[in-house]
Amino acid sequence: MNARDIKPNKIKCMIYGKSGTGKTEFACTFPHPFVIDCDGGMLSQMGKDVEYKTCRTYEQFLTHLTAAEKDDKCETIVIDSITMLQELMQEAILMLNNKKSMDLKCWAILVDMFQQLFTKLVYKNKHVIVTAHEQLIQDELTGAIQILPLIVGKKLPNQIPLFFDEVYRAMVGKKLVAGTSVYEYSLTTRADNKATAKSRLRLPAKITPPTYAQIMKLLKEK
Repeated sequence: MNARDIKPNKIKCMIYGKSGTGKTEFACTFPHPFVIDCDGGMLSQMGKDVEYKTCRTYEQFLTHLTAAEKDDKCETIVIDSITMLQELMQEAILMLNNKKSMDLKCWAILVDMFQQLFTKLVYKNKHVIVTAHEQLIQDELTGAIQILPLIVGKKLPNQIPLFFDEVYRAMVGKKLVAGTSVYEYSLTTRADNKATAKSRLRLPAKITPPTYAQIMKLLKEK
């Protein structure tokens, strides 16, 4: 085998950022998306041809995920968001173990659940887009600030992105167009001394507009 023969197939991507930075909007630009809505945030897609199911329990999430996997029309599985999915997972773990709060055993179960979920998804012949909110974490020794996906736990915020080829941070800013200030949405694909990000597809450091069509355009140009 030779790395020169590798061709990009289905995109496996985590996108994280503050609320209102276009994460769900970006995910829904992918071909025939099926959104598993854990956030209750599909109002932003009102009027668009986007299939979705809202879940309030982890059992519902698994049911909707199985339906998306079996649906031949579905080309993209969207989990929106992993931040809220984790809460559903924790509720299920506490109920099954008759606990009121997470202990070391429960955390170990949660880590294993995430590992099984994403190990299975990355091998699916579908695009997989997972959204997350972001958090600021300060190193107790150095005081350095890290910007990471909002996932509870000491190790999980750094571990979960490892399952994905693409990890983007969603950003929004303002720019002047013909003298008028307009919002510009973009994706950061490069890590810096604060925020995590990566692109194994070797996409530019900044993608704008943040859409599937733009990613395909950039790949063709390469």
